[in-house]
Amino acid sequence: MAALKVFDDGPSISDAAKNYISVRLAGNLVDDSLEDEQGTSASVLLKRSATDLQLFARAMLRAINAAPLPTKFLERQSAAGGQSVKATRLFGRTLLADPAFWDIVCTKALDFIAELDREGLTMFLDDFSRSFTDGVVTREAVELGELVWSKNLTETLRLKASARHARARAASSAGVGISANSSETAALRELVAEQLQY
Repeated sequence: MAALKVFDDGPSISDAAKNYISVRLAGNLVDDSLEDEQGTSASVLLKRSATDLQLFARAMLRAINAAPLPTKFLERQSAAGGQSVKATRLFGRTLLADPAFWDIVCTKALDFIAELDREGLTMFLDDFSRSFTDGVVTREAVELGELVWSKNLTETLRLKASARHARARAASSAGVGISANSSETAALRELVAEQLQY
């Protein structure tokens, strides 16, 4: 079976969901005091297990595949092989950025999950949507989007770490920042905190 061409610049929605889970699970390694500027959704999600996040992602992906596609996406799906091709494997961020479509997805996703898990799913959907929301967004949302919608999450994280190291070296050379005795420890702590909280 030939690989599907994703109708977007980034990864498919299903691959982005995997990246999102990886990013949020990595956040479990970071100090509990870290919270995002959007409130507590991300910090609460950091305390959820991989099983919970996978359950929420499956409900979201199932809802995306069950939701009626906007016309321009129906045409692309038809050209790619019809309804047998799942929207989550064929499309990327652009489909989710359609506000009317995302509203339908959120409603349908709640139908696919037990009553007890609806609050967690709502937080998951709210936080995941920060990765593709257009318009004026926070720096944290931009960084979350860069990680979630990366074609190669490992390479993206490596490049971000390299840039942080370069900034830390430049600050150290300029005599800015922390004392020499704790500079390596503090730089490592900052790197881990910044890289993994998103």
